[in-house]
Amino acid sequence: MRTWSCLIIAFIVGCVALPAQEDVLRPKGRPGAVESGKRKFSSRGLTWRLGLEAGINYSTTSRDVTGASLTSFFNTFASGSGILPLFGLYAEVAVSKSIAIGGRFLYDMKSVSGSKNDVVRDCSVLDGYGNVNVVQAEIAVDYTNTISYFTMNPLIRFSITDGFFAHLGPVIQVAVSDVESTVNQAIDPADACRFVDENGQFTLTSTSNTTTGTANPSTRFGLDIGLGYMIPLTSTIHLVPRVGYQYMFTEYDTSTSLLDNTQEITNPPARVVEISTGSLNSLQASLSLWFTL
Repeated sequence: MRTWSCLIIAFIVGCVALPAQEDVLRPKGRPGAVESGKRKFSSRGLTWRLGLEAGINYSTTSRDVTGASLTSFFNTFASGSGILPLFGLYAEVAVSKSIAIGGRFLYDMKSVSGSKNDVVRDCSVLDGYGNVNVVQAEIAVDYTNTISYFTMNPLIRFSITDGFFAHLGPVIQVAVSDVESTVNQAIDPADACRFVDENGQFTLTSTSNTTTGTANPSTRFGLDIGLGYMIPLTSTIHLVPRVGYQYMFTEYDTSTSLLDNTQEITNPPARVVEISTGSLNSLQASLSLWFTL
């Protein structure tokens, strides 16, 4: 974490140093200006913008599940994806015709879901003579995990053409919610097996909702790269569609090791399953209103 903190500080210091560099083609103290549309950048003036941003996250996760059988319940959690909104503020200062430094400050909601329709587990049933037999039940399983972050994204904006630009900068995410998980299981109605609910009744479905507590790690670091276009509405207001990708170097949960005995009788033996930490990256699409001050 110390390494990433140093890199982020160096990034911000480097950005701040940009406007301090003297134009070697003009003697110190002499006024000058560069046209940028209808506005001018002077040697002593900067253009500031503030904005409101809202959009969606398409988040994906993946992890390694080793030691489990191909039809194990735990393979359900090997991958997932989902969509949730994001919203926040944008600020920048243009230091030249083509470069601005700024940041995005977001309430960043993430959701990932996955499913597996060929899960098999042991099931005890009674035959016509009252004897207990163990058979395999075929189960469809799906899960959803959700978590929210406060995301800080210091960045540099590079103007590519008139209105079209690229964003590049680090991402710092701080968890502001618990990790909530929902797991649903459903048995084929043609199957002889059933779940037993909290009232002792037989049922074809089972749902579990858990809150795993504060995210671990609670702080994540990554890189954001984006493309956008400034559509002028007035001389000081722009509508800005943007697409970007958050690639996170920090995982969003921890690894675990457990005993899988769901097929211990019909497909022995019980297996030790290793589940690695999961990645969590996001493709973002947003729409902003930028106000030039």
